[in-house]
Amino acid sequence: ELERRIIPVLRIFVDAVLDIPEHRRLPLFTKLLQTLSPDHFIWIFLAILFESHIIHGIEENNTNERKRKPHNKEEPVKRLDFAMSLIFEFSPEKKKKNFVKLIMYLKSLPEDKPEGESVPNEKPEVIFSIGHHSSKHLRHFKYTFVTFLNNVLSSPVFIQNVSSHADQDIMEDLYKTFIVNTLTYIQTVSKITDKNIGKPQAKYWKVMLHHCYEVLDNTNNLLSVEMFLTVTRGLMLHNLSTVRRKAMEILNNKLSHNPGFFNECDKEILFSILQPIMTIITEIGENELPEGFSKQELELNQQTALLSLKLLV
Repeated sequence: ELERRIIPVLRIFVDAVLDIPEHRRLPLFTKLLQTLSPDHFIWIFLAILFESHIIHGIEENNTNERKRKPHNKEEPVKRLDFAMSLIFEFSPEKKKKNFVKLIMYLKSLPEDKPEGESVPNEKPEVIFSIGHHSSKHLRHFKYTFVTFLNNVLSSPVFIQNVSSHADQDIMEDLYKTFIVNTLTYIQTVSKITDKNIGKPQAKYWKVMLHHCYEVLDNTNNLLSVEMFLTVTRGLMLHNLSTVRRKAMEILNNKLSHNPGFFNECDKEILFSILQPIMTIITEIGENELPEGFSKQELELNQQTALLSLKLLV
């Protein structure tokens, strides 16, 4: 209920972002979100800002907008630059909590706008109205999400901030949740990409899939070796078979292409990863399939686990 009331207010502030003098802009919006509650409203503010970014960006490519003043062409970029500056004002834990909510919201969006859907009266408490916007808006909105996440996750400022100031116990759970949601979204985008081969949107979904994998890679690059093993071990125990397999694939990729990453790691911590791997392997030959697993998924997981064991040895 609070979110429904706050969203229209945030939309007013977003509309005024570039009208506020630059030297006052960042302090004002930082104070606004600190007052409202950063844990709950940073992601909503960013999502509304992304919506504003894509609307202004597409409008300026329209024939009817060619008479705009030249300086307005920089506005969409300025909005995303401001979003980057704003997110850096908050702690690593608050950033990651809001990134989890961003990726969960991204997962909730439909693949495309249903054909023939009429434009309803837009509810002011809706972050992104599917009926009100075009399919092009929706695609650009999703693209802005993943490219923004990549830009933040790969930023030297963010990497330094996480390594120096983050509470590692809190971050461990946040990393797990974020990676699980990223993996499940990658699975969705991968299926959509395959479905759109040879169709007009094939290139778009291929690019989206590439950026989603970059989100996963950039997240893994933030993890120390101990944190990486702890998070990976936790993901191997997940109830979704695809998450288990993807976790092992991430481990195998590190062991194959960057074995030096584990050189300074305590051997007990390294070999603690064996327990969930052996659990998956020992499911071979069991009469009953684990709940939620198909026979094909079980075989794929076991093959991946055997490769993990071989690389560890």
